[in-house]
Order: sequence, then structure tokens, then C-alpha cells
Amino acid sequence: KDRADISWTETNIGVVRGSSGLCSTVEDLIKWDKALTNKKLINKESYDKIYTPYIDNYGYGWYVYKDSNEKSYYEHYGVGSGYRSYILRNVEANTTVIIVSNFGDVPFVSITSLLKDYIK
Repeated sequence: KDRADISWTETNIGVVRGSSGLCSTVEDLIKWDKALTNKKLINKESYDKIYTPYIDNYGYGWYVYKDSNEKSYYEHYGVGSGYRSYILRNVEANTTVIIVSNFGDVPFVSITSLLKDYIK
């Protein structure tokens, strides 16, 4: 028991995982994005809910917003000890950007700001 207590730290990534033990790749996320875009995963009512902003522009799993040109975007961040992920969807342009990193200090704010400007 003493050894277990000593070896555990807040940054012990040996126990970090996605919701329900999710493990994914960019290729998997592309398939998932296409299934969502083509409305193949859930019914229309659920689809509408995930893309309807409720509190602080957050739907059921996505941040939802419009840019200055009234183009719709959906985005979601994943953050954990030692990894980062990000998905950005430009609805009108049918463009999706997926970023995954096993480096915890990725400057996502800077990167995503540049991406948003680029895909306008």
C-alpha cells in the first residue's frame, strides 16, 4: 500500500483515458465525423439537440457558434494529463479539422484561432 500511495501523482497518465475507456485515432474520428455529418448515428431530434446551444454556447457535446459572416461552426476540445484533442467543423463549407496530440502543452488557443481564420 505504501508503494502505491507514493507512486500515484496527479500526472500519472497510466490511469487516464477517455470516457468509458475511449481510445481513438484520427482515422476513427474522421469516420465518426462523417457519420454525424451524414446523420447516420442518431435520430433527428438528438442531432438537433447536440447542435443547439444551451449554456455558454454549448449544446449536448459541442460548442456552437457563428462567425462574423454568420457561418456556423461546431467545436469540441478534449483535455487530459498528457494529451489534447480538438475538432472544428465549418458547417457551410463542410470542412472538419481534427487535431490530436500526446503533448499536453499544445498552444491550442493560437492554433485554433489560426484555423478558424483560415477556413472562413
